[in-house]
Amino acid sequence: LSECLFFFAMQAKSGTHAVVAGATGAVGRYVVTVLARDPRVGKVSAIVRREAKPAEFYGLENEKESFEKVAHVIVPDYNNMTAADIGDAEIALSGVGVYTGAVRNQEEFMKLEHGPNLAFGRACRNAGVKRLAYLSGSGVKQTEAKGWLQPMFSFVKGTVERDLDALGFERFVSARPGGILGRPDPAPGLAGFGDRMMNGMPWLARTGIAIHRDDIAKAMAHAMLTTDDCLNILENEDLKAVARQYDAVRSTL
Repeated sequence: LSECLFFFAMQAKSGTHAVVAGATGAVGRYVVTVLARDPRVGKVSAIVRREAKPAEFYGLENEKESFEKVAHVIVPDYNNMTAADIGDAEIALSGVGVYTGAVRNQEEFMKLEHGPNLAFGRACRNAGVKRLAYLSGSGVKQTEAKGWLQPMFSFVKGTVERDLDALGFERFVSARPGGILGRPDPAPGLAGFGDRMMNGMPWLARTGIAIHRDDIAKAMAHAMLTTDDCLNILENEDLKAVARQYDAVRSTL
């Protein structure tokens, strides 16, 4: 693990403004929840494509003060995102992603995953955001060209990682979880079979191949709120360790 996992002393100042892209996604919505509950965060800009979501969507129906921090920013087409959509945010987190099974080919995968994330990254850079975290995936490799045996998922997300990093943020973190447990609202039929199966096996979180969505959200939040300047790629078990560190810090606030 990088040395960044052991820095507790320097934390984000109170009132930090965070912006979250993909705020209605399977992990992104919980990133919003974690940040809204954190006393160090003063505002969470939740970027959504359509309508604002109610407090219940984020599990904040009984936490008025936390939900009051959430401000929805409606951006119908992420590819047209600008610095104005980001505002004065200091940290940025992206949960924008697409299921491999939902795309027909690599070109479509690049369009739906690479394009929106890079637009978000550029808008953040132009707005003066210093730190960015991206939800990637296990097995991802940053390569210039897709290897003969390299899965499409690995190549596309690796390309997103590489190109976001190249934007020059003071700190860029790539989260690479394995199987994600606790995904909400699995799709019906075969499309959601994998999610329903994973949700029925919570014990997998104790293995090295899976992680609960809440731990991913906590780890991404901690990586952005901790002010050390190391560059990270956090694999599945690293994310769990950082999530426990987030819990430790939060217990002192």
